[in-house]
Amino acid sequence: MRTIQSRYVPQKRVIAGGFLMLALLVPSIISLISIEIAVSADMPLYKNTEAPVEQRVEDLLGRMTLEEKINMVSGDPATGFSTLPNERLGIPKFTMSDGPHGVRWGISTCFPTSVTMASTWNEALIEQVGVALGREALAKGRNVLLGPCINIHRVPMGGRNFESFAEDPYLVSRMAVNYIKGVQSQGVVATPKHYAANNQEKERGTISVEIDDRTLREIYLPHFKAAITEAGAWSIMAAYNRVNGTYNAEHKYLLTDILKGEWGFKGFAMSDWGAVHSTVETALSGLDLEMPTGAYTSDKLLKAVKDGQAPESVVDDKVRRILRAMITTGLFDGKIKIDKKWENSPEHRATALEVAREGIVLLKNEGGVLPLDRSKVHSIAVIGPNANIGRAGGGGSSYVTSLPIISPLDGIRKAAGSKVDVRFAMGCDIQLSVDFENIPSEHLSPTGGKEGEHGLLAEYFTGVNLEGAPVVSRVEKDIFYSWGASEPVPGLTHENFSARWSGTLIPPISGTYKLSIVSNGVSYLFINDKLKINNWVYGESGGKSVSMELEAGKPYKIRFEYLGTGGRAQAKIGWMLPGQNSITGATKIAAESDVAVVFAGIDSSIEGEGHDRTDIELPGLQNDLIEAVTAANPKTIVVLINGTPLIMKHWIDKVPAIVEAWYPGQEGGRAIAEILFGDVNPSGKLPVTLPNSWEESPAYGNYPGVDGKVYYKEGIFVGYRYYDKNDIKPVYPFGHGLSYTTFDYTDLNITPDKMGSDQETVEVSLEVKNTGKRAGKEVVQLYVRDVQASVERPVRELKGFRKIQLEPGESKRVVFEIDRTALSFYDVNKRQWVAEPGEFDIQIGSSSRDTRLSMIFRLE
Repeated sequence: MRTIQSRYVPQKRVIAGGFLMLALLVPSIISLISIEIAVSADMPLYKNTEAPVEQRVEDLLGRMTLEEKINMVSGDPATGFSTLPNERLGIPKFTMSDGPHGVRWGISTCFPTSVTMASTWNEALIEQVGVALGREALAKGRNVLLGPCINIHRVPMGGRNFESFAEDPYLVSRMAVNYIKGVQSQGVVATPKHYAANNQEKERGTISVEIDDRTLREIYLPHFKAAITEAGAWSIMAAYNRVNGTYNAEHKYLLTDILKGEWGFKGFAMSDWGAVHSTVETALSGLDLEMPTGAYTSDKLLKAVKDGQAPESVVDDKVRRILRAMITTGLFDGKIKIDKKWENSPEHRATALEVAREGIVLLKNEGGVLPLDRSKVHSIAVIGPNANIGRAGGGGSSYVTSLPIISPLDGIRKAAGSKVDVRFAMGCDIQLSVDFENIPSEHLSPTGGKEGEHGLLAEYFTGVNLEGAPVVSRVEKDIFYSWGASEPVPGLTHENFSARWSGTLIPPISGTYKLSIVSNGVSYLFINDKLKINNWVYGESGGKSVSMELEAGKPYKIRFEYLGTGGRAQAKIGWMLPGQNSITGATKIAAESDVAVVFAGIDSSIEGEGHDRTDIELPGLQNDLIEAVTAANPKTIVVLINGTPLIMKHWIDKVPAIVEAWYPGQEGGRAIAEILFGDVNPSGKLPVTLPNSWEESPAYGNYPGVDGKVYYKEGIFVGYRYYDKNDIKPVYPFGHGLSYTTFDYTDLNITPDKMGSDQETVEVSLEVKNTGKRAGKEVVQLYVRDVQASVERPVRELKGFRKIQLEPGESKRVVFEIDRTALSFYDVNKRQWVAEPGEFDIQIGSSSRDTRLSMIFRLE
């Protein structure tokens, strides 16, 4: 260990006649010098919180051995979610957690998913989400949040689209910047992901995205640039896929030339989990941290440096970046305050509720069916497989364990009040084309339960043989699970667990019941300890049924065992009452009610990390269910719960009202009910285009890829840009969303009407008035069109938006500033952004297809 030198020695000036004074001072001077040296020895420069960050980083780096540096650039295999600490020098570890809409570490607040966040078009609200995520991460001892996910929605079947914000890079940028600022304001490192052009889950680990530089720069990089240069993200995650043949984790052009060179990124670039494929290539590319272990950057990198294949200076740069983030965020200094009160706190749940309220989109509302009037509606039929279960998010690494999760049925019952009769029927399963409803909990009593307790005793085990002590034991009301690739309970993985549900079944009427179970993997149903169903399936969902005569009021022992060996985990138990099938039962209560609300959509077993959907149809019998219910009751409202577009052509003309609720988080059921009853005026706007079919989508014909490559032949014409270029009318356009009030746009003005060479911005302003009878929020959207350009450009591009709240009759002046970046395209020949002189059309409206005002100005 090197000698620590004193950085400061007090000096005294000796004046004439002061020899006696000097003699008296010498012992004190020596004492001060000794104390200063001792302090410096005890507290090296890198621990001095008053010293500049870069000096502290260099001081610490200079004390590290090569082996210690190598350890810093590899994940800790013991945790899988941290870096390796250095005890000798007191370097802490970076502790990490997924995910984008909730801290995936124990029980956490489950916020609405990112596509729902983007539907709010509310930057300040998304910053509040970031603050909450930062607080909750610290409360759980995590100081790196693996989010936000900011991939562009290119393919409507994308398995992780729900985790990402939108199809438009400007909207994604604004969401990402505010999210990151919020997270990092709490001293937690945000990690925008997945860099770059990671737009499908199918073959994600090997697929090569073949893309031209203009498309890359204009569509797939602007939001990453904003995350770095504007929000100051301290980390970034390199994606699994390849770009033009090179893996992202070893892509020098992306990681070094653009990220660290052009954008001046000072933080560290980590790999996605298992996304590293080489040692020297990865080391020289600009990747700084391999996660979750050091398969390629531990012993292999150490050998490469010693053999001269990679210079130690490259390792120094990686370590320097990680240390810089640690010191800047206060990890060394004890500044980070861990407050457990924030875990799933009332304040955070309130924020989750507000995001759900503002993210729900009213797509259609003919004849004023909505909002529901409690004084006129006396009975409501709540129907559908997404009605009585809270679908808070999709599957995979973003799945958040949260309690409680409010289902739409619970929300409606509470919001309706005691004078409204709320009836429920599932109608059909999400996926299966069979009659199947979950067993209402009031007909079940758990093993060992308390008097009056309903449901079944659930016991979860490690391994697939129901062996050992249960990891979790609890009473569950609905055994109707589609976990997909998510954890069934904290501490268990979807590939390696088993579960048992037991208790008593008490039928409400006598007759022939059809009992059914569904699973991915092996499952059994026992009635009175006798095996009634042996459901032996691997790797896919399968269901079996048995018909049994049951007597009303008689108790029957029931046991359902699931040996989760089928990959994407799923376990459900249900029944059909005597003389009834599921859709018939649903139409019956619909016909007898004043209003019917059908909750359709998908769930985490269909939509999640690691796989894309195979189509964009509503799965199972849901289309049939909606059509049957609508025929029984013309006042039928369809509420969709999903993360990606769904085809509506089968019934869109038959239902008067459609609500897109996305995955609305743990408070979603309450928010949906508030929207339906008009307690909250809907203000969400679509962040994606909803197509008529997969065949009309921009990526059709260029997905999933051929021979390991997927060609982005649509170029810059992604999302609404493609529909505008080809004059295709989608079901609902980008930016669309209705309100229970109306808004009038007037008095557009651009000042000045020319942007000179020495001028940075022009001001665009207009007047917006609430012309209805309800208070409401409107998203005013600004689009730019280059009237005549040397290259093909979109018909319009989003370059600004404002969300404003107006009381009835109230007006507000909305102001935007437009600079040259809003007018520019990427010139591949000049390899730079160019704003060509000429005319630009500023279009203002309520959606990309509802532009109500426009005006031309000139760029000189």
